Amino acid sequence: MINGVGQRIRELRRKAELSQEQLAEKFGVSVQAVSKWECSQSYPDIELLRDIAGTFGVTVDYILNGAQQFEAAEAVPVNEFPDDGVIRIVQYRGSKLIRKDDYDPNFKIPLEITDDTECTVNVEIWGSAKIDGNVQGNINAGGSISCCGVVGEVNSGGSVNCNGVVGNVNSGGAVNCNGVVGDISAGGNVCCDDVAGNVSACGNVECDDVEGNVKADGDVDCDDIKGDVYCKGDVTCDNVKGNVTAEGKVEIN
Repeated sequence: MINGVGQRIRELRRKAELSQEQLAEKFGVSVQAVSKWECSQSYPDIELLRDIAGTFGVTVDYILNGAQQFEAAEAVPVNEFPDDGVIRIVQYRGSKLIRKDDYDPNFKIPLEITDDTECTVNVEIWGSAKIDGNVQGNINAGGSISCCGVVGEVNSGGSVNCNGVVGNVNSGGAVNCNGVVGDISAGGNVCCDDVAGNVSACGNVECDDVEGNVKADGDVDCDDIKGDVYCKGDVTCDNVKGNVTAEGKVEIN
């Protein structure tokens, strides 16, 4: 049983993107203690085990026995939480409680969106969003966005890292995606496969094919561009069907 406990604590820590040092500091134990838990050389006491489960949004039974995380979790009406001044972040799907966390600025809370979600979900987050799964809807975040795929609009105050976006992407930072079926406006570099719209970047643009125009404050390095190109750096492309205006060198193969 302890082998499973150590493995599950390690998996939960890694999923939360915490180091052993961060986890040790969070629970007031030594790094060696955390290492011993994960190597199955010791076992957290029951009180600490309850705190660990609460931090990662799972049940104690899940950590001990590997039971499905949310089988034992019952919906808790908001008015039944204790009036203890604790800030709680609670996620429901309908009336089913799927995750609850105490607020901790050092701990990233994952948004529980799974691929079996059939309905459209629009997401608005005042911070960064790291989503495990696809989103059928729009995402608005004040910070960076990281997810699998999005069928909707993406608006981010930071960087955007997604497999693909079927919609427009507006980013305050860099954009790294497999493909975008829409326009891209980025405050940093753009690195994508194919883009079905226009690309505007405050940095470099590196893509495969772009169906629209490309405007960049840096260099442009693409395969085919069907629109116009304007950049303050160099242009290196296989083919450009529109006009090219560059302050640097232009190389069209």
